[in-house]
Amino acid sequence: MGRFVFIWDGLYRLTTLESQILFWTPGRKPTTTEVHRNWVSQAAAHIRARVRRKDAVVLLTRHTLTLPNGDETPGFAVKRGMCTNDDLIVVHDDGMLSGENNLVRFFLHSAGIDYDGAGYARPCNAFGGYLMGSSMLRLPLQFSHCTMRLAYGAFSRLTCITSKIAKRAGHLIPKPPKITREEFCGLFGAEPCDDRGMSKYEHKNPDKYECYAFCCKGVYKMVQMSGPDGLKCGEDVLYSRRKRCLLGRCKSAT
Repeated sequence: MGRFVFIWDGLYRLTTLESQILFWTPGRKPTTTEVHRNWVSQAAAHIRARVRRKDAVVLLTRHTLTLPNGDETPGFAVKRGMCTNDDLIVVHDDGMLSGENNLVRFFLHSAGIDYDGAGYARPCNAFGGYLMGSSMLRLPLQFSHCTMRLAYGAFSRLTCITSKIAKRAGHLIPKPPKITREEFCGLFGAEPCDDRGMSKYEHKNPDKYECYAFCCKGVYKMVQMSGPDGLKCGEDVLYSRRKRCLLGRCKSAT
């Protein structure tokens, strides 16, 4: 797909009042429609003023969002909203490293790329495990051929972005912070385990678990997910290889 260059322009923490303007729905979870409507309302004008003339506005929140039909969703973005007045991208981030892949997904949708299984990406299975799909991600992390096909045209139309990229020098993305499986599962109040819920996982097939994380809480509750960048992998007794996960691949950390 090529190289992304992000021009980061600072962080701002919403006040309690500003958060209520966008998300307050007494007794229930806010829907994506309501949050978008609140964002464009006169009550939120002073919030929008802070990000005027930005190409995209990313709002990370711990609020749980739902679709109008009641199903929970990790966020939303308006298709082709980037570089327009509909440039808001909302991503649910529970503080446990869950938001980074969803941010990519909604960022690309805001740029004009359809989700797998919908629109111009209908030929690609929504449950194929790709980043623009709707199922647990396959590793290593990949885009479907539909996303790859649509990306060039989508970003070529975003002259507000391409004109700025040409004027800015790119910077290397810093290495992700290191995190052990114990630390990662501890964020959920759980412990690392294998796919059978056992406390030991050294015997497992590396292709199956290297950059997947299995976290167990109690006897019956197990969660499987793709591990975050920086997750320790390539287990060996002395940890001599010092490998970490990066985009779903186990690579040397040096």
